[in-house]
Order: sequence, then C-alpha cells, then structure tokens
Amino acid sequence: HKVIIMTDADVDGSHIRTLLLTFFYRQTPELIERGHIYIGQPPLYKVKHGKQEQYLKDDDELNDYLLARALEKTELYYQNDAPPLIGLGLETLVKQHLAVKDSIKKLSIIYSSKVLNLLLQMPIVTIATLANKDTVNQWCKQAQQQLNVEVKAGVSWQVQPSQETDAIDFIENANGLINKTTLNSVFFESADYKSMSDLSLQTLDLITTDSYIKKGEKTFDINGLEDGIEQLFKLAKKGLTISRFKGLGEMNPEQLWETTMDPETRRLLQVTIEDAIGADEVFSTLMGDVVQPRREFIEQNALHATNLDV
Repeated sequence: HKVIIMTDADVDGSHIRTLLLTFFYRQTPELIERGHIYIGQPPLYKVKHGKQEQYLKDDDELNDYLLARALEKTELYYQNDAPPLIGLGLETLVKQHLAVKDSIKKLSIIYSSKVLNLLLQMPIVTIATLANKDTVNQWCKQAQQQLNVEVKAGVSWQVQPSQETDAIDFIENANGLINKTTLNSVFFESADYKSMSDLSLQTLDLITTDSYIKKGEKTFDINGLEDGIEQLFKLAKKGLTISRFKGLGEMNPEQLWETTMDPETRRLLQVTIEDAIGADEVFSTLMGDVVQPRREFIEQNALHATNLDV
C-alpha cells in the first residue's frame, strides 16, 4: 500500500509537503518506517518539438536537455590552426561555466555582479597578490580600466587597495550615488572564487578574437565563452515550445495521468525517516516560538532561495 503526497511544484506546494511529512512523522511514524509514504514528482516542464512531446522533472533536467541539444555536432575552435574542443571536453567546459554563472547569480545578492563577472577576465588573485603592494596596485589599475569600458553616461569605477587588510575596494559612482564592493582574503580563498579562477585559467588566454564555433554546417564567431554558450542555447531552443507547470491544476486529465498518476510512468520518491525528521526540524524552526533559530535559518539559506512567489 502507498500513501502518495502530491503537491504543486512551487513554494506553496513545498510548504504543504513539509506540513504533511511533519504530520505523518509525529502522528503515524510507523507508516514512514514501513516505507508506505511516497512523494509524487510531477514534471515541471513540457518540451514540444514538432509533434514530439517530452516531460522534464525540474530545472536541472531542462538544462541537461538543452545542453545536449546545444552541444550536438558542436566544435569550439580556439584558433584556426588548433584542433577543436569537442565532446566530453567541451561539455565539461560549458558545465563549468554554467556552474560559475550560477554562483555569481547567488553571490550578486552580496557583491556587485559586474565586479564578479570582471574576475573571469582578470589575472588570478592570491594571498601573495594582496600582500605585494606593487602587484595589487597593478591589478587594481587593470581592473579599473576594464570596468570603465563601455560604461553608461554618468557612471565611473575606481578600484584600489582597501584600508581593510588584504582586501580590494571596487567603488562605483553612478551620477553621484556611491556603491562599494569589497573583496577580502576570505573571498579570494573561497570555493566560489576558486571555481571562477579555474575557469578563467582555461579561457582567459585561449579564447581570442580568432575563436569561433562550428555547429553542423553553421559557423559563427564568438566574443568570449559566454557569448558562444548564449548563441548555442539560442540555437538549442529554436523550434521548441517550453511550458512550465506551476501546479497540477494546470494539466489536463490526460497529462495528469501520463505524468503523475499512471503507475507505469509516474515518478515516486519513497520517504525515509531521515526525510521526515528533516521536515519536522524545518517546521519547528520556521513555525516555532523561538526567534533565533528561525533568523539563523533564513540567514544561512537566503542565497539558495530561487523561484520565489512574490
């Protein structure tokens, strides 16, 4: 016997699922211990190409689907006389770039996104860089020049060593409004910056004005790796109709049966006691009377919040 929890794939659905898991854990834990509780996993997307339709569970599956289309028969040429990057090597590079861009998106809540993107075009900063006055001054000069290329009217950037030890200030003046981003040694030693610097090492000197991409019979120039990836994904989406289901109610009866109800094709996730304990802890943290744990939870998870219904 199965008890299947089916909720919408949005924030409200997640809340309801947490409430139900907490209920089963507190009132009938034996149902979980015996493996009777399941969570239905309806698809978040439907992709239509011609007469063919495909359902995809979440953003990760959609991205994997588009990536596979983007890289099909694709070759990246760094230079005319160099062998192309293809197959697994190209896929690894593109996935690395997408992961870095995802990190930048999350970090931009704290830091300037323009500064974070600049780091992909700059020499690597190490603790030794920050400790050497001449080296850090040269780095700041180069960064300032880069930031002031093609800025909007009334906007200027200043980059300088910070008064804070082992740190760099990026100061934006937008028509008199000052915004400052400071990156210190903690940031430059972080895993996020390491992923940026690893990507920069692979692309900074390799991708030039001579670089181009060949996809099938089509060849096009690229202005950096990001531009190339954007063009590939644009081609991958050509001819596709992508629909996002916010809730089960948006599906017609046939779609609901095919994706969520049919025992032959549906996806179910069996709930373990660890899952239920986790849901109970989240419920107690967010709905309890003690403020401090709730504040700490929000502070720790704010950067990871996506697809908010606001």
